[in-house]
Amino acid sequence: MELKAYIKILRKNFLFIVVCVAVAATISYYAAHKAQNGYKLEQTYFISQTQIQPPADQQIQPSGYGNYYQQETARNFTDSAVSILQSPDFLSSYTQAPSSVAAQKIAPQIIKITITSPSISEAKFLLDRLIIGFNQNLKSWSSANSLELKAIGLAQEPAISALNSKVIVAAGAILGFALAVCVVAIKTYFKL
Repeated sequence: MELKAYIKILRKNFLFIVVCVAVAATISYYAAHKAQNGYKLEQTYFISQTQIQPPADQQIQPSGYGNYYQQETARNFTDSAVSILQSPDFLSSYTQAPSSVAAQKIAPQIIKITITSPSISEAKFLLDRLIIGFNQNLKSWSSANSLELKAIGLAQEPAISALNSKVIVAAGAILGFALAVCVVAIKTYFKL
């Protein structure tokens, strides 16, 4: 087939190709603007069980297994802690609309919390408020509960997290063009 035949096919389906490119670029534009933009703050936490001293008259001699059971309780609580931190009921008490919180289990007893917020100070404030509230809620739900989240090291400096909408729109337009050309090629091949 000569180049003239390809150009003829593209001219015949020009409107379809333009519509596909426009639709793909529009979808990618709105997707880029809907993505969470702002400052991203990450901190890693360790779930540990604090030692609660029983009254002097109830103290029991350690059998050597007490620490093992405390560690197992903390390990088993990791998935529950992630679920609580991601639940809408819990988050609605501490976050507002432009901010978002994500919790991820890294390993047994280790959770990474990521906060995206419009400003650095708001991200830091939200992280502190979230952890204090989580630890207080654990104590209020069960006074015998001695689990709490403890920070591992210092929080990383917040990094700006934003998508470049021009690049996303260009990529969407290219994908739309490629899709349109593929559809035209299949249509021409099968003579539909």
